[in-house]
Amino acid sequence: MADPTPSAANNQAATPLGSAVADRYAQASFDLAAAAGTLDGLDADFKTLTAAFAMAPDLRAVAASPLIAAEDKARALVKIAEKLGLSGLGVKVVGLVARNGRAEALPHIAAAFARRLAEHRGVQPVEIIAAAPLTPGETDAILKALSTATGRTVDGTVRI
Repeated sequence: MADPTPSAANNQAATPLGSAVADRYAQASFDLAAAAGTLDGLDADFKTLTAAFAMAPDLRAVAASPLIAAEDKARALVKIAEKLGLSGLGVKVVGLVARNGRAEALPHIAAAFARRLAEHRGVQPVEIIAAAPLTPGETDAILKALSTATGRTVDGTVRI
């Protein structure tokens, strides 16, 4: 089945319009979570959901299928979200997005939410690309140097 990462060939959410849609849902989700004081909870929900999409090709297929009615898709995805242990707000977001015919955009909404949350917290996300695996000490040294250079808190991932 299709790769869970954005690609113009297989996912509408990779288009500028799709990105705008993901950004709008992410902003609305952020505003609701901020008002309820549950930013960390919704962040955890989105991480759980993203991991499920990454590990389950059938889940991605259901979310993207034009053959499944939006309301049926919403019922199925809400049940999955509940089984994954998502919070009440997380389940509601999944259901709303699916009912609105945007279920395939859920991983992109999660990514947009994470970017918005990092911005809100003043954290600069970075990706360290290395030719060989880095030790935790090397990774920490790079992140510290980047933090010093940018004057911001830096949160990084390493890719080989």
